[in-house]
Amino acid sequence: MAKKSKALKPETDDPVAALSEKSIHVRCAAARDFSQFGTTEHLAVLVTASHSDSAPSVRLGCAAAASDILSRCRLPPASEALSSEDRRALLELFRGFDPAVNSGLFPILACLGLPELLTRISAGLRDPRGDVRLGGAVGLLRFVSSAAVAGDDLIEARVVMLLSDRRLKPDALAAVAQVCAAVNYTTALSALHALDLPGTHGEAVAAALETFEKLTVSLSGGWYSDGRDAGEVNPNSPQGESFSIVDEEGAVVLAPDGTWSWVEGFGGDSIRRLYIRKVGEPTAGPAFQRDQRTWYMAGTDRLKSLLEEQAASHTIDWAATRRGEGESVLKIVAKKIRPLLSEAGSLWRDLALLLAAGGDYDGALEALNASLDGKRTPPDTWFHLGEARAAAGDAAGAAEAWQTCLDKARSKKADYVMLSRQRLGQ
Repeated sequence: MAKKSKALKPETDDPVAALSEKSIHVRCAAARDFSQFGTTEHLAVLVTASHSDSAPSVRLGCAAAASDILSRCRLPPASEALSSEDRRALLELFRGFDPAVNSGLFPILACLGLPELLTRISAGLRDPRGDVRLGGAVGLLRFVSSAAVAGDDLIEARVVMLLSDRRLKPDALAAVAQVCAAVNYTTALSALHALDLPGTHGEAVAAALETFEKLTVSLSGGWYSDGRDAGEVNPNSPQGESFSIVDEEGAVVLAPDGTWSWVEGFGGDSIRRLYIRKVGEPTAGPAFQRDQRTWYMAGTDRLKSLLEEQAASHTIDWAATRRGEGESVLKIVAKKIRPLLSEAGSLWRDLALLLAAGGDYDGALEALNASLDGKRTPPDTWFHLGEARAAAGDAAGAAEAWQTCLDKARSKKADYVMLSRQRLGQ
């Protein structure tokens, strides 16, 4: 998996006290701290500040922090810390809250996770004020994208019904169309085709229909889960990070504990397709949910990091590989990951080591040769080639590879350089 980012640190020593400071900058920093590290006990002070603070930036920041705190409480086991009664008690904090003062109210309501709040969020879409309607749309997306409501047909039906609500203005209808596409509410398709909105709103509906088309493409490829719910803001990963390589047969899945397993029929009916923006990313992209875990498409860099980490995590015994000994699941992993690789020599070198760890000598040797034919081949590839040849009894070929490794290595103190010299008796 990709390298983990550095742990976040609070900007203030005491965010509760900082929220009372005169400096807007300090109060905004406090809101950001609450967003990352706050708990439900901080909701009261945040809701108060989001409605009463003199600075719009602080009001918005506090509302965002409140919704971010609640976003950490939508999936079990964290959701069990707040009962339905607790959530309704928290709802009382918003009595008299005017969304015109802060449209950030709607994402807060969305993350409270009470089904009846969908009605209140929908009311925001009917508001005569444009900024309130926009806030309602943001809240609606946050409400329905959580894995907590995946597969809830009643919620889908209620959202789709909004498309026939004559009280909604064109911008609100376009927003609902985009929300339906983002969470793949296919029951909305007939209503979307019937919508006839002017100008940019019509273009937004057309874009939503294109999103539905994108979600019909096969799931085959690499996928990454950061262990957080869709839209969840959390410095920790509640479920742990995971990686999967999916094809038509199933998927090999790397669990948070570092073990691989084969899951047949992984992309079946239990999958919920999405087209959403991962927290921290600038744009939306393909995603899916399965068993309350949210997965995002893994790009080339993440795939490269995964392969590097997997290759480095195994000590290769080429003699054992020659005998066909190794972890059999790694053969499946290597087979599934192979079609995703580019021509970079380092990727094929890493694939070779993964195949070797799986006991596939012929496959590993083929991948090493592919690395030699690839771009920017790492010098240690020749060291591993020498090891592979030596295990097969090709002493001359092994010596040739080790010498090439010495000739191409930039660092004369690297481990593989020292080992190549030992092998050559230098």
